[in-house]
Amino acid sequence: MKFQLFKSCKEVIAILLSVIVSIYRVEKWLDACLQSLLNCNLQDCEILLSLKNSQDPCYPICFGYQTQYDCVSLLFQNGTGLSNARNCGLQQAKGDYLLFVDGDDFVDSGQFSVLLEQLRDGTLDGDVVVTDFFRFVCSSSTAEPVFQIGEQTKPQRGMEFFPTMLRRRQAFWNVWRCLYKRTFLEEHQLYFKENLLCEDIEFTTRVLLSNPAVMFIHCPYYYYRIGRENSLMARPSFARLQNTIWALEQSIARMRQSEFPYANAVIAQYQYEYLLNTAMIFEVERDARPRAAALFSQYRLVMADSQDPLINGMRKAISILGIHCIGMALHTVKQGRRKLR
Repeated sequence: MKFQLFKSCKEVIAILLSVIVSIYRVEKWLDACLQSLLNCNLQDCEILLSLKNSQDPCYPICFGYQTQYDCVSLLFQNGTGLSNARNCGLQQAKGDYLLFVDGDDFVDSGQFSVLLEQLRDGTLDGDVVVTDFFRFVCSSSTAEPVFQIGEQTKPQRGMEFFPTMLRRRQAFWNVWRCLYKRTFLEEHQLYFKENLLCEDIEFTTRVLLSNPAVMFIHCPYYYYRIGRENSLMARPSFARLQNTIWALEQSIARMRQSEFPYANAVIAQYQYEYLLNTAMIFEVERDARPRAAALFSQYRLVMADSQDPLINGMRKAISILGIHCIGMALHTVKQGRRKLR
């Protein structure tokens, strides 16, 4: 994999953590992102800024940070998209652990510093370290806690805790909430599938099926922005919905064929996400809505044999009322929740 790297002159003998920041036209939020990271003790860490090209308005900002901070390096992607940005950073990273950050998000410097110290003293180990996080609502500048692990939960070692975490019926696959051991990803050839708009679901499925040693710790350091202007996530499209349904169907099929001990719990969560995505039938471009509805033609197979009673009930409701009716109902609920924010 070839790409252009602009490396600072400082040599680090042993790097604990490589922070890979994916950047694409996020100049309004990039300073906040990088400052939140640099406010931590990064004596044995590196920050890799993965940028498409020098035409991006973020380039002068990135170049300035690389010039000012020895731990910051700038690289240009050899392709396009978020997955390619992460893969280019992964190829260059030298840290024992990796953290993937989106350039419009930010971290709580205090919480992240705690996490770093626990990595340094050996309190945290394993192939994957999973944490809680916050959603940051741009319209109101408020933080919504997503605490699937829980404030009162002590650090948990081993996959046995995973089903407990999944009971909250919230997304668990976001990669920026995890630290990954670099050698684990390399050993299992775990890279991000490129030209896919929902890469986290597909990537996390392959991680789980690679039998990682996992630790769960509350420590919510990551703030994920939602509702920001010009965000890809804020502009539903048929292509994104198509990619999401493909990733969910593929992931459910892989889990069903696997010997993963908690496959049923993971499948139930993917089925729930599949159901929620029916709301997007009424959010994509109007002329694409018939095609969007057709993406759910396999709902009986996808939602079959669920361990979640809600999924079984909704499957029956779809067979009676139709996918359009259920999608509209969920869309209405979704719009109501957005207004309350």
